[in-house]
Amino acid sequence: YPVYMKLLLRGLEVWFNDPAVTTPVLKLAAELAMNRNQRLQFDVSSPNGILLFRELSNIICAYGEDPTLVYSIT
Repeated sequence: YPVYMKLLLRGLEVWFNDPAVTTPVLKLAAELAMNRNQRLQFDVSSPNGILLFRELSNIICAYGEDPTLVYSIT
């Protein structure tokens, strides 16, 4: 699972302005976070919930960053 999350994160970084990429990735992140269908079940002592939260947080933060600020020349 960590490999695929990095792929989603990189896709958002590269195609930040393409809704054909950002919308499905953000919908997947929302589905994983809300867990409506109870597909994800972690043991009480398992750190997987925290790790999943960290990966989803990275995806949301990557989408929220303004890439024009990084590359602007003043």
